[in-house]
Amino acid sequence: MTDWLVWPAGSETFTAPRLTKRGMHGAGCTLASAIATGLAQGMLLKEAVGRALAYVHEAIRTAPPLGKEYGSLHHGHTMRS
Repeated sequence: MTDWLVWPAGSETFTAPRLTKRGMHGAGCTLASAIATGLAQGMLLKEAVGRALAYVHEAIRTAPPLGKEYGSLHHGHTMRS
């Protein structure tokens, strides 16, 4: 799977294996929030997007099997016990 980040001065691609989970509800909102968090932490846009995409990918990959049609992301996958 390839995501594109495009701005007036150029573009960047990010690739990752496609996941086969069904209907991950909230993935777009989570991605936007993760990008905004990175920018607020002082990251460059490219770095913030890359980290956010990796976060959402893992949140989808480790999502619990909840719900019938739309599942939920595992937002706490980065937390340690």
